[in-house]
Amino acid sequence: MSTNPYRDVLARTGYLRKTETSWEPVKGLATGYDADTLRLEPAFSDRAGLVVDAVYETVDGPMLLIKDAGSEMPDQDTLDQWAERAWNLGIAPLLWIVTPTDVRVYDSFRGIGPTAAKGPVRTFDHAIDEQMRQLDEACGRISLDTGAFWRSSLAEHVDRRQRVDKVLLREIAELERQLVLAGPDLEGDITAQKNERDLCQELVLCTLFARYLLARGIAQPLLPKRLPADLSYIYQDLSRAKELFKWLHEKFNGDVFPENVGKNIRAEHLGPLQDFVGDVSLLKKQKGQFRLFNFRFDSIPIELISSVYEEFAQRAAGTLSRQQSLHYTPVELVHMALDPVFDGLDGRARILDPTCGSGLFLVQGVDFH
Repeated sequence: MSTNPYRDVLARTGYLRKTETSWEPVKGLATGYDADTLRLEPAFSDRAGLVVDAVYETVDGPMLLIKDAGSEMPDQDTLDQWAERAWNLGIAPLLWIVTPTDVRVYDSFRGIGPTAAKGPVRTFDHAIDEQMRQLDEACGRISLDTGAFWRSSLAEHVDRRQRVDKVLLREIAELERQLVLAGPDLEGDITAQKNERDLCQELVLCTLFARYLLARGIAQPLLPKRLPADLSYIYQDLSRAKELFKWLHEKFNGDVFPENVGKNIRAEHLGPLQDFVGDVSLLKKQKGQFRLFNFRFDSIPIELISSVYEEFAQRAAGTLSRQQSLHYTPVELVHMALDPVFDGLDGRARILDPTCGSGLFLVQGVDFH
């Protein structure tokens, strides 16, 4: 809480309360992460690129990210970058950026679409009492706690379908479809069709996790010198793509990077893969256009990526998902289930998840302790 405008804005909207000696956060306002709020770590992390000053949670979960811009007005590129990172976090529908002159309110679930814009939904001048009253009325603490926010004009365009994990899921589903279409005509050959679809699904998942490994800097220390840490460049050449998947299979031994992917990827697969990793939207309405916000895999929380993986795997399995006991669990349901379980446990608690699947419950459990 480094600037007076920041403190004053939070006090006037109910997020700080006055004590005899100082201002203190109200219940629900996290100003850092600890054992009780560790799942909010991505919002406060340098790695994620936003580094918020506070997160406000209601009984429905995180609702508001708050960023103190400091004593100098940030330039437009910086503001856009913060908004992009907030969208990639996918943690809360609202982002406040408190500048020296105003409060900029962003819909941080709005990252893509023909009507989307990078700028704030609305700006409030914190030197004008009436505008601060309107901010408090629209999305101050009481408004968020009571749900009145959802009846305000600020909430009109908040659409959870535009949250980063939902958009990512639609993009990779379309990537799979385009990879299949790029392949040979296999009409009438059911076995060949299944094998081709299986290969395309594996290409999607391998690409998804390769982006994660590179964005987090996990793969770079292990990459052979002949392979640059640039998927766009790698997917320009079939031999480089084959070498990447061969290396991934050997280095990260397991089911995520099966050996057949590197052997069976073909030149016609490279176009859709290049578009995806180059942040060109594959979706019909935005096809061929650069996304408003890019996917930042160093910002997207691992549990959201796990959730996307799990839902995509279930959809890909189709009618077999019930026979194979594949069940997609939304990350919100994971939080709802685990919050009371971990309440009051200390850091010595042990976690057992014998049916971990994509590891969503396990990852969240580790985040708690």
